[in-house]
Parts: sequence; C-alpha cells; structure tokens
Amino acid sequence: MADIKRDRTYIFGNIAFDLYDLIYVFSLSGIIGTVYETILIFILHGVIENRSGSMFTPVNYVYGIGAVILFLALKNIKDPVHIFICGAVIGGVTEYSLSIGQELLFGSVSWDYSKLPLNINGRTTLPYMVVWGLMCLLAVKVLFPKLLAVVHKIPEDIRKRTAIIVLIILAVDALVSSAAVIRYSERSRGLEVSNTLESVLDSRFDDLRMKRRFPNMRIR
Repeated sequence: MADIKRDRTYIFGNIAFDLYDLIYVFSLSGIIGTVYETILIFILHGVIENRSGSMFTPVNYVYGIGAVILFLALKNIKDPVHIFICGAVIGGVTEYSLSIGQELLFGSVSWDYSKLPLNINGRTTLPYMVVWGLMCLLAVKVLFPKLLAVVHKIPEDIRKRTAIIVLIILAVDALVSSAAVIRYSERSRGLEVSNTLESVLDSRFDDLRMKRRFPNMRIR
C-alpha cells in the first residue's frame, strides 16, 4: 500500500497530520455531530431521532465535511478571536453551500431556517454562525489536538489500515445513501421504476425506512 506523504507542518503543539488523519477527523467529527444533534432534538422536542443523515453509519456527513474544511482552513490561526470569526463565516458558508448542493443533487433539503430570525435564505442563520464560531474555537483549541494525540498513539500500520477501511465503508455508505435519497425523491414525484436498480432501491429503502433514517428531510 502506497504511503500518503505526511504534511510536516506542525499545527497543534508538536503533532503533524497527514491525509489518513483527515479521515479520522471526518468520521469522528461526524459521529460527534450526530450525538450533538440527537441530544439537541431530544432537549428541544422530547423525541429521539436518527440525525446521522446516513443509511448505515452514525456519521453525519455535514459535520464531517464541515470539520475537515474548518480543520484545514484554521490550522495555522492562533488568535482565538480570529478563529471565532473565521469559523463562524466558514461554518455558515459551508452549511449554506451543502444545503444548495443537496437540493440540486437530490431534490431534497434536510434543514430549513426560514422561520428563524436572522436567517439567510433559510439555509443558515447568523445565530447559528455564532454557534459555528464557538464550536470551531472549542475544536481548534481542544478537540482537534486531543484527537490527533490519541490517533497518533495507534501503531502506524494499524492507524493507516484502519483509516482506509473506514474510508471504504464511508464511500459505500455515501453511494448507497445518495442512490436511496435520489430514488426517494423520484417516488415522491410519482416517477415509476424504470430499471432493476430502482426496483431494488424501492424494495430495500421504501418510504417508511427513509422517513425513519431521514426524519428531517423534505422533498422539493
């Protein structure tokens, strides 16, 4: 297995990172995002919902993607005020962009803030951007350094092989989840089965299962 060249720029203390580490950042941040969303919904509405946005894993891809973008964008910023401001802006832009991307690619939306104050086209809000900034401050100062420190205690071969396995699992899950969501959107618009793949998707991922896995998703 070809080794991925390690970036020797020291970013948190004396810990360097490489592309394998980004897989851990993505997956672990995605799991943390799922736990955070699940607890938040339970506190606000008293219900327990699946908040991963994934068919087979507990990884929330929005938080995973956001974490990697913020990790790379903020890795050389030291001042807490700058981290907060940049994190708020990047977090808001990322949330807005992912919302547009989901609607264009899958014909659906998983969040709509139109009824909240200071929202930006219903895709993000200024208060949520403040939350993004605070979360980034916590991540840069506490979460990311501790995560890298723990991951780099794993023997090198195991760390890399595990990352590859996780990447494969996430890639398969993303492909299946995307196909299931696209077909879910097509069914809602009355489009009939036209091939074997669509027939399998309708059988394996019917509307009831999709509503359970994606309770906050709305088809447009």
